[in-house]
Amino acid sequence: MSNQLSVETFDKFAIEYDQKYKNFRPYTETYDKLGSLLSTDRLLSVLEIACGPAHASSYLIKQGFSLDVFGFDLAPNMVDLARKNVPGGVFEVLDCQNLDSLPHSFQRKYDVVICGFCVPYMNPSECLKLVKDVSDALKPGGIAYLSAIEGYQYYSEQKTSSSGDAVFMHHHTVGFLRDNFSKFGLDVVHITRKNLTTDGSTDDSEVFLYARMKR
Repeated sequence: MSNQLSVETFDKFAIEYDQKYKNFRPYTETYDKLGSLLSTDRLLSVLEIACGPAHASSYLIKQGFSLDVFGFDLAPNMVDLARKNVPGGVFEVLDCQNLDSLPHSFQRKYDVVICGFCVPYMNPSECLKLVKDVSDALKPGGIAYLSAIEGYQYYSEQKTSSSGDAVFMHHHTVGFLRDNFSKFGLDVVHITRKNLTTDGSTDDSEVFLYARMKR
């Protein structure tokens, strides 16, 4: 993620973010849907891209899934929280735009790839590369979970909170995301939309895509 402004904001408010969203029902509902697509009778390898506090993996583990988790984020404080939330996982400070140069310990094929809050901070070309990297990281039949902020067309904007802290966000169309998934062998099996108020005044339509890598 090249948006240093967003990274600094997330790093500054990592603890507040963790506390607010750890058990945030609209998000845990999407993790439940992800869990419905996963095997429950074996250890699953998971890659969390731009993992934040690793809420998705932490939640699935609490639901009884056996996970071997590798995750990374550009915000060091988020990575520290991920290590606390998933003690058995491996988490590093890394850029999600550099999946093709991950450390050796990360270079493997995964059963599950989670991109919870990465795409909203990527422009279309960065998003295209991410989807390709996700497909490269998945085993045949593996599951990808990706969320984005939906727009009727692509546009970007800077959002500033009452405290003056800012993030730069990109809105993508579902058609753009689906086309990119298909281009790299990912079949979208389910889409969920949620209208969530993120700044106290404006509703953002979040879209969650679940896709399976072709065998």
